[in-house]
Amino acid sequence: MDKGDDRLHKAGLPEKFVNGMIHPEDPRGLGFDVVDHRGRQSCPGSGIVVREAGFTDSANVLIRHQQSGRFRPATHDLYGGNQAIRSFRELRGKRMNAWMAMTWFRPFLALLAGGVGVGGFAPLSEPAWLVLAMAVLIRLLSGLTWQRGAVVGFCFGLGHFTLGFSWLLTSLHDNGGIAWVFSYLILVALAAAMSIYPALFGALLPRIVWRPLPTLLAAPALWTLTEWLRTWLFTGFPWNLAGYAWSPRESILQIADLGGVLLLSWLTVLAGAALAVPWRRPFPWRATLLALGVAGTLFAAAHGYGLWRLDTLTRQITAPGTVPLRMALIQGNIAQSLKWDPENQDQTMKIYFNLTRGVSPPVDLVVWPETAIPFFLQLNPVYQERIGRLSAQIGAPILTGVPTANPETHDGERTWRFFNSVVLMTDTGTMNRRYDKHHLVPFGEFIPARWLVPKSIEKLTGGGDDFIPGPGPFPMPWEKGDLGILICYETIFPEEVRQLAEAGARWLINVTNDGWFGEAAKPQHLAMARMRAVETRLPMLRVANTGISAAFDARGREVARIPANQRDHLQASIPPGATGSSLYRRTGSAWIIAYIFLLLLAWISDRSPATAKSSHPTS
Repeated sequence: MDKGDDRLHKAGLPEKFVNGMIHPEDPRGLGFDVVDHRGRQSCPGSGIVVREAGFTDSANVLIRHQQSGRFRPATHDLYGGNQAIRSFRELRGKRMNAWMAMTWFRPFLALLAGGVGVGGFAPLSEPAWLVLAMAVLIRLLSGLTWQRGAVVGFCFGLGHFTLGFSWLLTSLHDNGGIAWVFSYLILVALAAAMSIYPALFGALLPRIVWRPLPTLLAAPALWTLTEWLRTWLFTGFPWNLAGYAWSPRESILQIADLGGVLLLSWLTVLAGAALAVPWRRPFPWRATLLALGVAGTLFAAAHGYGLWRLDTLTRQITAPGTVPLRMALIQGNIAQSLKWDPENQDQTMKIYFNLTRGVSPPVDLVVWPETAIPFFLQLNPVYQERIGRLSAQIGAPILTGVPTANPETHDGERTWRFFNSVVLMTDTGTMNRRYDKHHLVPFGEFIPARWLVPKSIEKLTGGGDDFIPGPGPFPMPWEKGDLGILICYETIFPEEVRQLAEAGARWLINVTNDGWFGEAAKPQHLAMARMRAVETRLPMLRVANTGISAAFDARGREVARIPANQRDHLQASIPPGATGSSLYRRTGSAWIIAYIFLLLLAWISDRSPATAKSSHPTS
């Protein structure tokens, strides 16, 4: 035991405080140097520095003044505070420090915060819940080692994604026939896999910054970078990115045409980081005012930009000479349990025929949902002819989802390749144009690494063989403007929709069958379709088997809708998209460079002496 340890024992400090951070004696004989929580010497002082075992927060670094024998937080001496010296008993009695010290408390609170954050998305759609959850996460990460930070981040993600993806239980159990216990295990396994991204955030943030103002720069940029990874890594699954919380807020939503949904994610986490600043002792009033001022200013600027953009877009799409598209959306509301039943196919087609006959001419295009035709139409000339007559009757082509197959011959043996497709049917009864879904759902439409998996294990959609991805994304040519077709969850991938828009699509059409999912998934999926309209400044028409079917104009404003679980059709006149191209359409992922730059700037600022004088440590 060295001399410092001996003094601490003689001072009557509990054993668990002895193995902390003890610095050599000051050569001037004044005692021990005062240091911060990373061991960097900040200023000499008359005291003994100790840290409780397992603590890395600077709030838990104590100074024992040799003359008074009392203890107080090192932060008071490090940054020139003049609060009265607190006794060790008073300091230990502060419940926040005691609870935060417990190994299990931070992960547990992070798990709860992650679940609370789901309230920011549909159907609740209250962004404040997500902002609060991010504030709690950033506060919990303060001062941790990268290992503990990763655990806290992982627990946040586990709570967030387990609750946020709970609608998958309907897909797995009700429609997939998987037992409840295995359905829950699969849900938790998926949530755990997605929690890798918050774990990465939790591991890196405390390593990059620890002061509050640099954290204000680093946290939003780092979180946004992890969300960007989630859009493409391992085929991607960017469901419920933080920016979608602002979907119902029309003015704030408009900044998506500058930097996409990820810019809104950045703004969301910035608000959370600003709220995390005042949650410290001693109260960092300068840093708090600055953080809240910056966040408030940016939100005011986003709101102002949104109002201006809405005004300019309104003038563009309602200008004289603008010709709207007259659309008819058909929602058959066919139960998933009946959809693929061969004995119910004629009844299904009768429903769609009757709803379509209810359309009032003139109409430019009629849209049926994903796999509205539950059989291989190319092998059924009878229904091809009937659909052709229906198209002639209403005076418009019919765009419909349908499974398709291409024959192939290998070594003299004929095989089939199956696709999830959308075809354009005209009054001739022929499938004039066809788009094959290119971004398939893993395990839903195909089994990844099929060569390693037994053939007895089938995809959830049934039908035996896996679907094959199409060559897209590319627009479907049409005389009134090329169509950007998006089948099911292809609409949740912002970069792929941006590519469609840049390739010349004039109208975005999302056909889907949300009957596979629980009720919470329907408004969430709808919010993502709306976001794509704002990002690209193109109209978005969404047609769902069981709803929610809706039409959005280039402002992201809802023109019409059919509520979920209703059998109906709607007609709407949709104005064309905005003139020119949005900034996001032109730049796309180039914004990632800006987020990396902000992260680097935060790292440099955190190590700047000027920042140390004006900012309290993260505690």
